[in-house]
Amino acid sequence: MTSATEEQRSSIGTAWDIEDVAAYLKISTRHLGDIRTEDPTFPAPRMLGSLPRWHPRTVEDWLAAAEPATPAKPEPKPRKRAVERVR
Repeated sequence: MTSATEEQRSSIGTAWDIEDVAAYLKISTRHLGDIRTEDPTFPAPRMLGSLPRWHPRTVEDWLAAAEPATPAKPEPKPRKRAVERVR
């Protein structure tokens, strides 16, 4: 079952607003704003008046072309247990 908001968005057409892009990327709108500012490869929106809009394919292509994040440092190997002293 779809919510009223989802139905409204699907009826708009293929232009995504900030909330749609953030939802697709599973991030907050604030983080999306940071990405737009800091990442020069993020696609520029088409402005409809003062409202930024993206074509879904543009965002999908950007995500597909993005380099994978550097892997986290591997877990350190467990320390060898010291031999217990016999008293």
